[in-house]
Amino acid sequence: MLVYIILVHSVISSDIINPERGGAIFQDLTYEETSGCPLCASKRRQVYDHGADTLTQEINRYVPKDVSSLPTLQNSRNLCKSCKLIYLSPRLSPKSLGTIYKYWYQYTYHHIFDDSGHLKSRKKEFEQYHFQALSRVCPKPGYLLDVGCGSGIFLSVARRHGWRGFGIELDPHTAIKGEKQFNVPIRAGTIQSTLFDRDKFDAITLFDYLEHTSTPGQDLALLTRHLLPGGVILIRVPNRNSLQSLVMRSKWLAIISNHLSYYNKKTLQIALASHGLEVIHMSAGNYRTEWDIIKQKIQWVRSKLNPSKEVEQSSQAVRSSPQSSKRGSSIRMGLRLAYSIFIEQLDHIGGWFGLGNNLMVIAKKK
Repeated sequence: MLVYIILVHSVISSDIINPERGGAIFQDLTYEETSGCPLCASKRRQVYDHGADTLTQEINRYVPKDVSSLPTLQNSRNLCKSCKLIYLSPRLSPKSLGTIYKYWYQYTYHHIFDDSGHLKSRKKEFEQYHFQALSRVCPKPGYLLDVGCGSGIFLSVARRHGWRGFGIELDPHTAIKGEKQFNVPIRAGTIQSTLFDRDKFDAITLFDYLEHTSTPGQDLALLTRHLLPGGVILIRVPNRNSLQSLVMRSKWLAIISNHLSYYNKKTLQIALASHGLEVIHMSAGNYRTEWDIIKQKIQWVRSKLNPSKEVEQSSQAVRSSPQSSKRGSSIRMGLRLAYSIFIEQLDHIGGWFGLGNNLMVIAKKK
């Protein structure tokens, strides 16, 4: 079974790394060394592991043939000997990270999130998992800040339940799109550039944000100052102690070039306590049922077998080539489906034992 999975992974990876198109290879991206741990600033560290970057591979699947593709990258992770945070070093420079995000938002993000089925699934996830977590600790609606809000899906769910507030999103085009699509207020920029002294919140949510920032320690300190006494902060990050991570090791899909740091329960608890926040909830279980996963796979297969006219044209513009065949495409689709089922089932099994991929932590300001 393990040999089969490795074979499937290698076939899929080679298909993604070497897309058949005429675009030129992108110029080299630059790296920088971190001066210390981005969470606690300690300079005591050791090399943890190395692995190929799957983010640029995935983005290249959606890049048009006449646009330069991103180069293949390697991620190097280090372990902080003080707070036990795992972080990338060297990591992409701010300018190079900007290039990665530009490609992601322009060619990948909207391609995925414009899909009605995916959008419906995300809304359900935010409603049943994220918002329910917020409601358990804050039964009365208040003033909310959603950091790294993307197109504003969670913010729209919270506002529908009586919460006020706004979101912050780095990409201005995504912020504008979210405001129009979901009728929610979003400030474009960083937390440093968009928050004012008068902004105070009953709850701050950081769903899939903390792993992306290059300054998680400073960001937690800043956000804590904007949290009212008794207010709560909700954090969701990839769980580096998940079953999927333990099995896949350096090939874990969450290890990508714009995930700059990797957390477990203990690391987050120590970090939050250092900012005067008391952890009141931690979980890494399942938020999707087995039936949810099966339905998503059925929908994915249907979308591939019967694509809409727009999706079909887009797909041909991105990945078609004279040498490709329907049979080869079907084989690749089958391998991708088999591999995705394997890794999602691995995650789901981990969730039964509190070892799921998503770690949710809720802390309260004393």
